[in-house]
Amino acid sequence: MSEHSGEAPGQARAAVEAWEALFRAQSVLFRQFARSEVWQGRSTREYDVLYQLSRADEAGMRQRDLTDRLYISQPSLSRMIDRLVEEGLIHRRPDPSDGRGALLELSPDGRALQ
Repeated sequence: MSEHSGEAPGQARAAVEAWEALFRAQSVLFRQFARSEVWQGRSTREYDVLYQLSRADEAGMRQRDLTDRLYISQPSLSRMIDRLVEEGLIHRRPDPSDGRGALLELSPDGRALQ
């Protein structure tokens, strides 16, 4: 038995094999998705940002909340958001409840692309 999980060695091995199979399948799918025309030259990470913002309520989403939903570092996300704002796909406005923060929302062009 595994000391930490309380599982038999066979169960742990099956869980690891399932995780590895899932990870390999995800890698294959992401490579296929990246080649698809549906992305219109966007990266899967950019699409994920647009997707997450599409799920926000009317008030928008704080960047720190967006960071929590993504597998990307905060500095990389900040640069990407700056680019998407510059391209007119995202609007950024001050958060009225937090003077230091900003709210992000999809622009009409961003919503159409997403």
